[in-house]
Amino acid sequence: MSVQPEPAPASRFTRLDEACIDALGRSHGGVWGIVERRGAHRLVHGPRIGLPEDLIGFTAPRPWVGAVVAFSGEATRLDTGARSRVHVGFALDRAGRSATRLTDQTGEPLEVGPATPQGHVHDVCQRMFGRPTPDEHTPPVAMALAGWLTELVDLARDPAMSGWASDWNAVADIHPLAAGAGDLSPEGLGLAARSDAVTWAGVRRCAIDRRITIGGFTPADAAWLDPGSLARFLLATRPSLGAALAEAGAVLPAPVLDRVRSTISLSGIPTGDWPIGAPREHG
Repeated sequence: MSVQPEPAPASRFTRLDEACIDALGRSHGGVWGIVERRGAHRLVHGPRIGLPEDLIGFTAPRPWVGAVVAFSGEATRLDTGARSRVHVGFALDRAGRSATRLTDQTGEPLEVGPATPQGHVHDVCQRMFGRPTPDEHTPPVAMALAGWLTELVDLARDPAMSGWASDWNAVADIHPLAAGAGDLSPEGLGLAARSDAVTWAGVRRCAIDRRITIGGFTPADAAWLDPGSLARFLLATRPSLGAALAEAGAVLPAPVLDRVRSTISLSGIPTGDWPIGAPREHG
């Protein structure tokens, strides 16, 4: 995807937060480039987007010194838990400096905390300028185990597979690392999952080389993303490990469920990392 910027009406500002305000006044679903002209900064048109992944493959034109992504989403108040519709502007320049502006539906500004920006919008903005994104701490094996649990639930609920879920060997045989395990016990499967050989960088290389197909991402998509951003997009398309385990608990026989839990525990994934994945975000 490539877009030639079109000059927008002049908009002079000197700070990234002012760029956010300007962009939110024009659109709640698009990207604006920040360019320098005659000593002033102005916004120019970029691509319109519905989701952050719409920007995968887009490289910021050379004249852009920064970019602003304006979008709408939902926010949750930490004190009350109330959810409301908001408009968000996120600006990033080529040096990695950023600013975020949040307003309600009437345009009234809302307070933004001091937390470091993170999420898909931050990732794609970094990548459109060729900048690296933060590493993802959740190991690839956690995503694979969540997929295993999802498959177990589907098979256990299939009337044609009645009784299948009571056979531990059948359950263990479809574990993603069963072929490389010394045996199909929870200890054997857990040990196989502890290998550091599989990394997000390795997953990305395999996707680029067409050795694997992952999450609908093309080799070109994987090449545009870096290991951290690719990992987060993939994790966001999967159910959380905790949610998948809870669902498995509703359909698997108790003896098999105990072995499944032991397998995950012995895989070396800290309990705090079990709730991996999340619904796709708009911000």
